[in-house]
Amino acid sequence: MKLLIHRKKQDPVDKDSRNPPVVLSKTGTRRVLCGVLLSLVPLTLYPGISAAETPENTPGKQRILIAGSSTINPLIREIADRYCQTHPDVEIMVESIGSGKGAKNALNGQIDIGMVARPLKENETDLFSIPIARDGTAFVINSANPVRSITKEQATDIFKGKLTNWKQLGGKDQTISLLTRARHQGVTSVVLEYLGIDDAAINLPNEALLNEDIVDKLCTQQAAFSILSIGALSEAIEAKRNITALSIDEIKPDIDSIRDGSWPMTRSLMLVTRSVPTGHIREFIKLTLSKEMHSVIKAHGFIPY
Repeated sequence: MKLLIHRKKQDPVDKDSRNPPVVLSKTGTRRVLCGVLLSLVPLTLYPGISAAETPENTPGKQRILIAGSSTINPLIREIADRYCQTHPDVEIMVESIGSGKGAKNALNGQIDIGMVARPLKENETDLFSIPIARDGTAFVINSANPVRSITKEQATDIFKGKLTNWKQLGGKDQTISLLTRARHQGVTSVVLEYLGIDDAAINLPNEALLNEDIVDKLCTQQAAFSILSIGALSEAIEAKRNITALSIDEIKPDIDSIRDGSWPMTRSLMLVTRSVPTGHIREFIKLTLSKEMHSVIKAHGFIPY
């Protein structure tokens, strides 16, 4: 597979394009070691250090550090596991720290590859970006909640605090418990852009909540309302977690609505690097983009490019 490199500002990805060119626009930690997942000290405890200086570096092995979006993390972890099985001289560490921190750490050279689940911001456009899949973001609630659809205006009012009770939406007389995500997380950027809300206008946590955290809270709080990637939602439903997604203006959030463009909250999932990838980093990215990985990408609820 040939990687096409365009040295220019970030190229927007046409959500209806089935096979766009591979564009490198200059714009919970795991170690995957020969197919085995091992716990490791989080990379965020060691800011500003290189891969070679990271604790527990295995002699004779090249280490690849990958960090960023919790949405992309499970997919990249599985692909990393497969890569290490055929490249015993490589070890790969994958960590969820949010899209914003993933882009920042890649730009600063603290990691080799960042995982970003939103468009790059102006201060991130010196990164090379590689789109790997498409995903959507959905409003998610506890399955016991009888509400099944809301409008864009109603969702906006929930985030702005104008709608505070599920009874106002045809549900039970319960106060809506809004579980927001950090402003540097990709899902937050996608939702606020769709709703036309400035992130400075609402109260958002500084620390990233992982998808697993949100699912756990939704399962135990019947009045909760939050946001999840459709990929993470699909995995939770497959695991028989008691959550469900709300339709928006009667459009259901699923792979079909993402593919045909009718679902309004979609995004490109990207890997980003500080420079043109070479060596094992390049080969890992080529594996991620290969047709061989299409079934893996689909199994995680995403649409491959």
